[in-house]
Amino acid sequence: MRAVQRGYALIIVLWGLGLITVLAGLFVLVANTQVKTASNILAIAQAEAAAEAGVQLVASRLISGRLSDVNEDVSCRWPPDILLFIEVEDERGKVNLNLAGASVLADHLQEFLGDSEADVLAQRTLDFRDIDGAVSPGGAEAGDYAQAGIAYGPKNSSFDAREEFDQILGLDPAVAQKLRSSLTVLSARGDVIERLSPNARSGAVEGGLAHDRGGQFLVRVTAVAEGGLSFVREAHLIIQTLAVGKSISINSWLKGGVNALPDSSMTSQPIVDDCATMQAR
Repeated sequence: MRAVQRGYALIIVLWGLGLITVLAGLFVLVANTQVKTASNILAIAQAEAAAEAGVQLVASRLISGRLSDVNEDVSCRWPPDILLFIEVEDERGKVNLNLAGASVLADHLQEFLGDSEADVLAQRTLDFRDIDGAVSPGGAEAGDYAQAGIAYGPKNSSFDAREEFDQILGLDPAVAQKLRSSLTVLSARGDVIERLSPNARSGAVEGGLAHDRGGQFLVRVTAVAEGGLSFVREAHLIIQTLAVGKSISINSWLKGGVNALPDSSMTSQPIVDDCATMQAR
């Protein structure tokens, strides 16, 4: 009888040890998960701070007139071990979807479409943003969208983002993708300064943007932390020349996204410098 009791006791002990082992394993797993989560939160916070520092770096160079070496895409290293991919676009070199007239729109679209297609798309852009329901020659209003089987119609108000241009009736998505980088809703111009366009950025640098009287710039900084975690900050900066110097204001301050990596054209570039060294130059 005692032998049987000892057998039961042994089974209970072994079962208890197994349970303790499982609980200990779960505790270690949870602890490791929490440590990794905390590490990721810290990495993202560091990436966000670095991305915002990158915007400030660009702003300081714009306000001081040292723009020629940051007007093109730049990659640099930010401590402790974060890579910054900096893109600067002069909005004056883009077509403003809200201010450009039919001729400016058509001239720009002709770079991607035939003349007749460009004219039609220009008129449809005007119809998309104007507040009336009258159809321009070659344009499109609500009835045309419905006839094409599209659930939405023209916005009949200003574009809030250049991505809304994709909704224009008859616009090929592939063409829209090519057009997007040359469009804006941020500039204060109805015309385009061609030498500042995205397709002429090297020429813009040679043209000496540092001597312009001001400008509006879209700055996009992607900070990639160790382990591949990233953060994107986008800012629209406005530079004005005053009697006593230049002023800079931030018109928009947007979070681009977490873990949104820059495209291959940027990541393939060499890391040209340490960001702190760039700031000191």
